[in-house]
Amino acid sequence: MSVKDHLIPQIKELLDKYGISEFTEAQENLIPIVLEGKDAILISPTGSGKTEAAILPIFQKILEEKLLPICALFITPLRALNRDILGRLLEYGKNIGIRIQVRHSDMTDAQRKELRDNPAHIIVTTPESVQILLN
Repeated sequence: MSVKDHLIPQIKELLDKYGISEFTEAQENLIPIVLEGKDAILISPTGSGKTEAAILPIFQKILEEKLLPICALFITPLRALNRDILGRLLEYGKNIGIRIQVRHSDMTDAQRKELRDNPAHIIVTTPESVQILLN
C-alpha cells in the first residue's frame, strides 16, 4: 500500500498542488506510523523530506478530528530553521485551512498578544521558547 493511500483527499490535493507525486524513503517509513497514532523518531539527512514526513500526518489529524488551536508544537533546534520551515508550513496551511504561527524570544508585545488571543493550530518554536512558556 502506498503512503498516498493512507491520506485524506485534502492532503492529496495539497500534494498535487505542490507537485509532490513521489515520497522519499523517510516519508514512506514515517507517515504510516504516525497516522496509526504511534510515536516515532526520524533521523534522516538534510533534504530527505523530514518536514513533510512530520507535518503531513499532523495536518491530517487536525483536519480529520477538527482539532482546535493550539493542537501541535513544531519544535526545531534553531530559530534559523524555524524561519526556513515556517514559510513552507504557512504556504501549505493556507491551502487547507490550518493556521500556523511562530513563537520566538524577539516577538513584540503585540505579536505575543495575537498569539495568546488568536492562536494558530500549529506553533513553530524552539526548545528555549518552550521553556520560557512553561516557566
